[in-house]
Amino acid sequence: MDELFDEWVKRVEQDILALLRKTKTMSASQIAGTLKLSEKATLSVIYGMAQQGTVRITGIQSTE
Repeated sequence: MDELFDEWVKRVEQDILALLRKTKTMSASQIAGTLKLSEKATLSVIYGMAQQGTVRITGIQSTE
């Protein structure tokens, strides 16, 4: 089961990197919509990528 999840995460990471190569910057919500994933799942993968140094998180915005 862990192996399946790890493969899924790697595939999503590759998809995110492919999007960012084309657009340079996107919000987590835009990435989630494009990949048809929940924003929560997308943020989780992005956070892991940031910890690995694959991407850089450069902004956060208030919802108020």
